[in-house]
Amino acid sequence: MKFYLGTTSKLKLSAVEEVLKNYVTDYEILAFNSPSGVPITPWNEEIIKGARNRAENLRKKFLDNDGVYLGLESGLVERFGSVYEETWCVIIFREKEFSAYSSGLRLPSEIVEKIRQGIPHSDIMDEISRKFNSSPKDTWGLYTKFKLTRKCEIKEAFRNALVMMLTCEQASII
Repeated sequence: MKFYLGTTSKLKLSAVEEVLKNYVTDYEILAFNSPSGVPITPWNEEIIKGARNRAENLRKKFLDNDGVYLGLESGLVERFGSVYEETWCVIIFREKEFSAYSSGLRLPSEIVEKIRQGIPHSDIMDEISRKFNSSPKDTWGLYTKFKLTRKCEIKEAFRNALVMMLTCEQASII
């Protein structure tokens, strides 16, 4: 089974491979840069839109009817009066879409306050990451003192969408 991954990120590639090892016996991952079409820090619906755009762009480019087209996008979501970071995954397989997301990690209030003051989330993360000598993209790691990492978030979103794809293809529950 060929998985067309809409990013060349080594972190996302590694996360996808770790999940696939647990659920699929014969697979190949082909990673390509696929534009998300959303801002650097997507908010709310922009997150799933970015994941969908990545998957759809690959589907249009490769036209492999048996291919699995995979888009991953992380961003910020406002729910219940708080802001959370989560990752969305969209899989397109045989003209069907399977989407799922990770659990959300609540942003610390001081970071939300800076965002509300107009400071871009990416700038805030750049500043924090310098203190920890870490990647500014590992937001979950920085927020949790590395008890959780961004890789956990990515794996969770992909696993959830993949399981839906695999189980929906095997049998209908309706």
